[in-house]
Amino acid sequence: MLLAWTLAWSLMTAPPSGWVQMPLVSTDLRARGFPGGEGGQWPRSIACDSSGGFLLLGVDVGGIYRSSDSGRSWEPANVGFLGRGASGLAIDPRSRRRAIAVATNTSVFDRNGLYLTEDGASSWRLVHPAPISGNEFRRQVAFVPTPGDGSMTRLAFWSRVADDRPSFGTAVSEPGLYRSSDGGRGRARRPASSHRDRGSRTTVTTDRDGTRIGAP
Repeated sequence: MLLAWTLAWSLMTAPPSGWVQMPLVSTDLRARGFPGGEGGQWPRSIACDSSGGFLLLGVDVGGIYRSSDSGRSWEPANVGFLGRGASGLAIDPRSRRRAIAVATNTSVFDRNGLYLTEDGASSWRLVHPAPISGNEFRRQVAFVPTPGDGSMTRLAFWSRVADDRPSFGTAVSEPGLYRSSDGGRGRARRPASSHRDRGSRTTVTTDRDGTRIGAP
């Protein structure tokens, strides 16, 4: 059984170009009813909206944390998120209230897979179950803006793990590049493409120049 521990130091004032310790569980959060405990061990993924004000952080066994003040303070954001950890995160560039998370762990669980939030990580729902471990460091999920999207980005990609090596349980191996055309609301489809069996050897990223799919 893993020993629970709490990050409970005070937020320091940052020098002009310095770094400060990030309190995932602060004195203020504990006063508001967040006791701390399991979490904050291995950061697995992080995502930030275009303004730099809203961030999501996934850790290995503590689920997801969110910040609405550019990382100055954090709080757990796991309502409806049933995975123990999150190894992939993407925030919709057209709406910071929408995000996709990849639930993973060292063990295989049926509740792992893709989760969607449409209320700024106040709640999540499982939209694509995947009995995987997926305990890895890799950019694997992204929204891809296209003309005519409107208020939300409709196209999204997920590169599902190929060489899955769980500590416990048997993973279902269905690697490949999965695609959603409804903003992640429904079950993602796996296209017949050159990326079908590349899985964990594929990264998915977006930037000003467009979407990039390739080797890590």
